Amino acid sequence: MRGTRLRTRGEALVWLVLLFAVNAVFISDITWLELAVGAVGALLGAVCAPLVRGAAGARPGGWARGPRTVRAWPLALLVETGRLALTVVRARGGESRAGEFRTLRLGPGTGAAWAGVALSATPGAYVVDVVREETDGDRHGDRPDQEERLLRVHRMTGGRSALERALGAEDVR
Repeated sequence: MRGTRLRTRGEALVWLVLLFAVNAVFISDITWLELAVGAVGALLGAVCAPLVRGAAGARPGGWARGPRTVRAWPLALLVETGRLALTVVRARGGESRAGEFRTLRLGPGTGAAWAGVALSATPGAYVVDVVREETDGDRHGDRPDQEERLLRVHRMTGGRSALERALGAEDVR
């Protein structure tokens, strides 16, 4: 019980730091008021994140492609932000793109929870569902030992991103 509480507090602290850092990076004027609002928002997110994860039964999963993904993420963020800007400019000119929903299979040893966060942290894609893969003997996808490797993703543009390649993700359908 004590180990669970300590782990939950540690997770909340990590969320607090990450959420505050992301907010600080994206605010326009760094004032004490902006920092205070960001801290309160980060605290709220940090308190809720472990509760949501626990309710969803999510677990981090394998970190096999973690270092590769961390290296690919900054460039993917810049490229996809550029693509988003181009899409907005084209939309203003009358050309419209709706994006697409795809199902991705993650590479072996890649946890769906953290991979979903990495994909959703760029403007090019966001994960809408994590699906357990069915096997021949399991038609309902409810075996607890089964690895979650399928992500339902909405992509802004077609084609695999550098981040998807780093995660070892392949289109399924």
